[in-house]
Amino acid sequence: MNHNEDHHLTVMGMCAAAGLLVVAAVFLSSGFNLVSGIKGGIAVVNNSATSNAAAVAYWPTYDGGYPNPLNDDTVYAQNDPKYGCGAHFCWQSAFCANPYMGALSARGANNQTAASRVQNSGAVSSSGMTTGVAPGGTATLDYACQPYRTINYIDGSQKCTKYAGSATNSYANSSTVTGPGGAVVYSGSNLVGSASVNPPGGPGTVSTYTLECKGQGSWKTSVSVRILTDPPEVAITGNGSSGTVSVDVGEPVTIAATFDAATGDALEKTAINDIQNNLLPGVTWVPPTDKTYAFTPTAPGQYVFYPAVQTTNYPGWNNYSKSLTVSASLNCKANAHAEGNSCVCNAFYQLQGGICTISCPPNASEQGGTCACNPGYNLAGTSCILFDFCLNIPGAQTAAPENSSRDASGNCGCSDGYQLVGSSCMLAAVLDIKVNGQPSVRVRSGTNTTITWSASNITPDTCSVRDAGQNTIGTGTANPSPAPARVAAHENTYTLTCTDLSGQQKSASATVKIIPSLEEV
Repeated sequence: MNHNEDHHLTVMGMCAAAGLLVVAAVFLSSGFNLVSGIKGGIAVVNNSATSNAAAVAYWPTYDGGYPNPLNDDTVYAQNDPKYGCGAHFCWQSAFCANPYMGALSARGANNQTAASRVQNSGAVSSSGMTTGVAPGGTATLDYACQPYRTINYIDGSQKCTKYAGSATNSYANSSTVTGPGGAVVYSGSNLVGSASVNPPGGPGTVSTYTLECKGQGSWKTSVSVRILTDPPEVAITGNGSSGTVSVDVGEPVTIAATFDAATGDALEKTAINDIQNNLLPGVTWVPPTDKTYAFTPTAPGQYVFYPAVQTTNYPGWNNYSKSLTVSASLNCKANAHAEGNSCVCNAFYQLQGGICTISCPPNASEQGGTCACNPGYNLAGTSCILFDFCLNIPGAQTAAPENSSRDASGNCGCSDGYQLVGSSCMLAAVLDIKVNGQPSVRVRSGTNTTITWSASNITPDTCSVRDAGQNTIGTGTANPSPAPARVAAHENTYTLTCTDLSGQQKSASATVKIIPSLEEV
């Protein structure tokens, strides 16, 4: 989380002859960098390269550095900077003193670490540090004591070796941790280790734990663990829904995060972060209130957002496993399709007022939701060009199709009995309808008439026969058996209509005329 205000590492200066001791910590939880301790406390790096991975303190450096607090039996020269008894480090003439004796830390459930150190002079270099755990929670104590050394004559010269105690001091290089909620941890000669404790009491109760490092003396340091309130409650929604919200690209989403501290706790900072834990534009940490963020996805994908909070008892940034995923996808409207991250109108359609509306080119007409070139024209790209069978047309055919010919004037077209369908010559529709076997008859009023019809080279099931009043008297390509005789009461025209193979309607008619009653035959 790029919350730079809280990314300053805690620095503690300790002036011993070894120089400046710098202590810092970075803890990771739920994807957030958590820095600093409880108010008034300090965080330390849990990064000591000793045989105990839980060792909690760096030791100061001096001419190459002191060894980490291992309980070994290494022999050092009296003036060796490592456990040496040089001019600045002799406590008594008989001992090789070290500038620091022990360190103790407590790791709590609120992602904080409290630590303290004690010098061989008995001065506590840092104390009163506090971490926190939830009611009934567990804290981890990490401790380390440096082994004390004495001067012995080895190979005729003074050497520093591990202190073995004396008749009046049986504590030879040992460590003890005491405190409530976990009994007493007595480590004996094991100078580094860890212990789990369950501090007693309710919210606000403080338990103190003490480390005692023993050698040619006794040095103590301590840390505290406070029982915290319950963690804060956080929630995050998108357009009022939690978890995953599915939207179209370009559809706005209102992201809302709510924060509620437990009784006895208080909000200090709140935020909404993106998937990289960056504070979102326009969202501030303070005041510590509920937050909103307006988000509009511009490309398909998964977008993750986190609520983040700091409280008095839980000062580390945390989202408490809460997040919101916005799933954006392209949902192209009618007559459009996806190209990359955008929707584009289909061929022959143009965007007008947010809608893809059909727009046919010249020499074309709309047919079934698309554009088709008119008879005699051929599609080349998105244009309809005049079709000439005798020319090579780019994008179309390059040779005259079957059943085509050039007339005496040089024009190319379909041969007799054929019609143009696209770029091919197909059999032309043939329609026939008759009354009493004739295309037109004259009868006296009241005379029975018989109508017959047939059609070929047409689209199946597209034929119908209607009279002058648009009354349907038959359907199909032909009347396979004589239809009931119709009484001619007045003049009438019967029309056969079919759809040919090119999709065009064709028709043929037969007429009945009435002979005037006074007219001689």
